[in-house]
Amino acid sequence: MRSLDAETSSPAEDAALHEVRKSAKRLRYAAEAAAPVFGKPASALARAAEEIQEILGDHHDSVVTRDLLRELAASGPGTDAFTYGRLHSLEQQAGEESRGTFFRTWSSSPPGPSTGDRRLRAPGR
Repeated sequence: MRSLDAETSSPAEDAALHEVRKSAKRLRYAAEAAAPVFGKPASALARAAEEIQEILGDHHDSVVTRDLLRELAASGPGTDAFTYGRLHSLEQQAGEESRGTFFRTWSSSPPGPSTGDRRLRAPGR
């Protein structure tokens, strides 16, 4: 994730963040399904994954909106390119804010199961 931690993003980085969003969605659903067996650790993981998913959903919405605004601005004579440019700028700012929020959230999210007491275990095991 560190290689993506920059002030602005490229299309490849935006695509990578979208893949992270889709992975967070799958993780969330798996953790929600496991919650009846694993309890609070699985529920906490599901909540963390949902937060990541929502933040990156906002980021992806901004990417898609900016692409559409560029297309509209270039659509030909009679368009209000200035207005589209202003809207694009606002969306770019929103995208950068959601990107920053993602990296701050990612760094404070609970770690996944690994070793010792943090490993997910069924109750009584």
